[in-house]
Amino acid sequence: PDAPEEYLKKDDLLDCIRKMPAQFDGFRVLDGEIDKFICVARKAGDDWFIGSLTNREARTITIDLSFLPENKKYEATLYEDVEDSHFLDNKESYKIRKQLVDSNTKLNIKMGAGGGNAIYIKDVSSED
Repeated sequence: PDAPEEYLKKDDLLDCIRKMPAQFDGFRVLDGEIDKFICVARKAGDDWFIGSLTNREARTITIDLSFLPENKKYEATLYEDVEDSHFLDNKESYKIRKQLVDSNTKLNIKMGAGGGNAIYIKDVSSED
């Protein structure tokens, strides 16, 4: 959804936006190629927010989470394109999934043409 009122109809996506703070503690570019795609991470406290965008070409990228502190556990909530996502005829298709991650994790992310993804990474080390 590209209009603010459309986000209100998709509460699961709005939940990701609600978690984002107004200020961040750090920023890093994880991967990218000019005019092709970008993947960036922003840190807020012990949590991370990752966002990726691609041009009109579908692609798969690998996000290396080695920047996370060692010996900590995280829960990643991934908001990502589905197999047939496309900016022309299926631009609002997405899925949400969760998985445990740590500094050794590498995430393979498929992005549809003109698509992208968002990942919220929450520190769950103290929840054990």
